[in-house]
Amino acid sequence: MLNGNTFFEVNLEELKDFHAGRESEWTLALFQTSEIGRYMGMEVAGDGRILSLQSGTARPGRLANGGSYLMEPSALSAFQQGEKKKFSL
Repeated sequence: MLNGNTFFEVNLEELKDFHAGRESEWTLALFQTSEIGRYMGMEVAGDGRILSLQSGTARPGRLANGGSYLMEPSALSAFQQGEKKKFSL
């Protein structure tokens, strides 16, 4: 899945390998930024798990959500068809 308001280069083969190697349900491609307030920051564990989302942080070189996701179809089953809930990454 891709978000259309940000573009950065993503190696899809590496993303797929990372996703498969960790048997993840969701994998997010992150990038480094120092831009204040534009991107949601991420705190990431050494094994690649996202520990927290940090809205509006301005730490230089922080990791940010770039809007490129790889997910298993089963991860979407949590969202019931027909329900109108707000969902944002």
